[in-house]
Amino acid sequence: MARARHEASWTHAEATVKGSTQGNRPWVLILCVALIVGLATLGYSRFWNLQTVSYELRECAQPLTDESTWEQVQAAGCDPVDPGQTKLWVTNEGEQIEPATVEGSTFSFDMIPIHSPAPGLRVELDGAAQSIVIAEPENQKIRRQMNGDRAGTSWSANIGSRGPLHYWVLVTP
Repeated sequence: MARARHEASWTHAEATVKGSTQGNRPWVLILCVALIVGLATLGYSRFWNLQTVSYELRECAQPLTDESTWEQVQAAGCDPVDPGQTKLWVTNEGEQIEPATVEGSTFSFDMIPIHSPAPGLRVELDGAAQSIVIAEPENQKIRRQMNGDRAGTSWSANIGSRGPLHYWVLVTP
């Protein structure tokens, strides 16, 4: 048997590898892909801080603006109200997210990215409203004033990032 040029002259004829190796183990590749996907998912949820966010619908006796103080909010007599036909959606990057639960006057949304500047709120009322503001009861301040259509039944606003997990939607009919 002749030796190849690159083969050492002292190699024994039976010392060369014959046959196939054990082959690639597909489970190792699958495990690596699963690990990468798992880490990416965990990193995504931690980076954007996905949380359950709730919005409590309240009706106020006096109109409020984004410049209103917390004392004015308390003086406006904003009480929880039955939503009736009122609908709330969180919007995120063009997608409308339906509430996961509606209990009494509170609409809860799961997996909302708290650290994203994209989330917004959209409100459809069954009757006209004079104004709607979004308040942070935890921080005792008004976060945003919502923009309404001419009829006063469709309202929307950007919520912004790094907010609390519970808001009040203060409606002045």
